[in-house]
Amino acid sequence: MRLDESQNTLPNTLDQRASWVILLRRHLARRRPPYQLRTTRGRELQAYGLDPLLASISPQEVPLGAGGQAHFPSLVPYLDCQPTELRPPSRTLGLRATNKRQFPNPGVVRVRLAPMDRFRRFDEAYYQRFYEAPKTRVVSAQEHASLAKFVFAFASWNHIDIKSVLDIGAGVGHWKRWIEKNTKGVKYTGTEVSQVMCEKHGFLNRDIARWRDRKKHDLIVCQGVLQYLPDPDVAPAVANIAAMAEGLVYLEITTRGDLRERCDTDRTDADIHVRNGSYYRGILQKHLINVGAGLWWPKDQPMPFYELETCALTK
Repeated sequence: MRLDESQNTLPNTLDQRASWVILLRRHLARRRPPYQLRTTRGRELQAYGLDPLLASISPQEVPLGAGGQAHFPSLVPYLDCQPTELRPPSRTLGLRATNKRQFPNPGVVRVRLAPMDRFRRFDEAYYQRFYEAPKTRVVSAQEHASLAKFVFAFASWNHIDIKSVLDIGAGVGHWKRWIEKNTKGVKYTGTEVSQVMCEKHGFLNRDIARWRDRKKHDLIVCQGVLQYLPDPDVAPAVANIAAMAEGLVYLEITTRGDLRERCDTDRTDADIHVRNGSYYRGILQKHLINVGAGLWWPKDQPMPFYELETCALTK
């Protein structure tokens, strides 16, 4: 981090301190995924979990080091490695003598942030607003039951036996409750990035962009998840889904066209990464075959469908 050497204390206003952390984020953004600037200042601090970092910096704290190696003592625990002791001046020919604290990669500050911090917005209030309150929820349990019936009926018609279901972004547990009530012998596994929902419903706390189950599943549900992931996380998430799929994959993704022409904007969460449908198709078609109505089939599995029942282009 490069600071003004004439400034020996951290600015004591919240706005100036926030600006300092944004500068830190710009350094991290150069390291590519998963750290990329994608939002305005306030949302950036909240989405990437930097407000705890900001709060940890005391207004009276004096930065250590100087120039490109300046940092603050309270941020040292978050660094990938600690700065070394002062080294004697280098006498190697062609190198300038230096007596600064050294990092393995000078000029780059690396910070360890919990991956799940980016998803802290998915708290109790979020699910109350979009999934539980009758006047503002996107879908009710009764309406969701129609979707579950359709997916299982489609599988039955095509002689696809469903014995295991992986629900990515399980939310308030609509799929879990319907499967427990209407099926027998189906093993259900739910994952969530929301710690609140994991504790409430017993889901696994997993980020699909960074996790891949060793087991394969007959049905994978990923409903309303991919639009919340930043660009660098979408392709890894789709690759992980395809690798775990032994049968059907159900995807629901809100696109730019949906928000503009189809969604109820009073109920739909528009605070997402707004992308064109072609963006998702380009990534999905590398691993999956579209069989219609939000259902996909992994390319590495033999297809149980007739030729014209899929959207795949054949030679």
